[in-house]
Amino acid sequence: MTNSALERTHTDWLVIAVLFTAGLVAAMQFGKVAPVMGEVQASFGLDLVGAGFAVSILGLVGLIFGVAAGAVVAAIGLKRALIIALFSGAAMAALGAIAPNGTVFLASRLAEGFSHLLIVVAAPALMTAHSTRKDMPFVLAIWGCFFGFGFGIMSLIAPEIVAFGGWRALMGTHALAVGLTGIVLVWALARSGYSEATFPLPKFIGLVKAHANLYRSRAPLILAILFATYTMPFLAVLTFLGRYLVEVQGWSANATGSFVAGMTLVNLVATLSVGALVRLGIGLKPAMIVSFIVLGSSIATIFLAQPGDAAVIALTVTTMIAFGMMPGYVFTAVPDVAPDATRAAMTYGGIAQFGNLGTFSGTPLFAFAFGQAGWLGGTAFIVLVSLAGIAATIALTGSLQKRRTITAVVT
Repeated sequence: MTNSALERTHTDWLVIAVLFTAGLVAAMQFGKVAPVMGEVQASFGLDLVGAGFAVSILGLVGLIFGVAAGAVVAAIGLKRALIIALFSGAAMAALGAIAPNGTVFLASRLAEGFSHLLIVVAAPALMTAHSTRKDMPFVLAIWGCFFGFGFGIMSLIAPEIVAFGGWRALMGTHALAVGLTGIVLVWALARSGYSEATFPLPKFIGLVKAHANLYRSRAPLILAILFATYTMPFLAVLTFLGRYLVEVQGWSANATGSFVAGMTLVNLVATLSVGALVRLGIGLKPAMIVSFIVLGSSIATIFLAQPGDAAVIALTVTTMIAFGMMPGYVFTAVPDVAPDATRAAMTYGGIAQFGNLGTFSGTPLFAFAFGQAGWLGGTAFIVLVSLAGIAATIALTGSLQKRRTITAVVT
């Protein structure tokens, strides 16, 4: 069976749904430790740094090995890589649930980081392989929601599971969810008739060359950098917005938590709307430039002008809409940047690497700027990142336009 999206006459929505579920359980790999960090710390006698590392170690894996994962996935095939990722992820989550000490728990988290990385590289590429060209923008916009949606689901269910059986029950429940997703995926891909070629695993020098190839490739590299200009301010804004609402606006902790949770839903709706906007002809360049302008100006108004509650709510809504547009448009651009499965896997690897770079560095950089100059310093950081995002958007669209011009001349 041929799996090219260009030749598909219909989108396999069942496979799309299962692949999105794989993304949800991958997001939960991050989200499951944060709500129980205190309990994990107490159980294993970890210091605060060790407890924080239990959360962030997954991001470090993606930061270091993102591009290498793209090369590995391209070699062993999307289907095989994703199945390995899900079943190994389930095993490591189960190990974390029964870990006798902190060392074993942290080792299980490190291994989950590799599982997470393979999922976020292989799943979106498989989604495009099961989509028609017409449906692809909407399908990739759906994928752009996976992290926020999965994180939100875990935040909602974690307290109930922990109240029932403690933090280990939460880890075990997640392990079961990952394993079941793997079983359903095997069935769904067999039903779809999906098949693909595989290649020998790359040697170490091949992985080094994979990084070099990404860094030499203009459009995939710029797209990965563009994604970093989204991930870098996203967690920083969510983190410090809560602090601002409590310290400056005088909101209660409960009101702030409920408001921030509600804003993540606004973010998800905005991401889902990207597919419809692309069909209406609103391209990446105007959408991303407007989104970065809205981000910078809204945050500047909130943190510097310090308006009343109604204005803060309205400006936060516009900020979350802008944030929602960014991942949706980045993922919908991948087919133009990387038109075949092998290059797509490499591009998703680059996106994973630079996305983790942004996630890992954004909040500490905001905190440093805040420590130096208060809300003015934090605002300056967000504005600078927004300007970098605009520059990356212009560079990416220019690169794609140049490629189309050359292709037209050659053909």
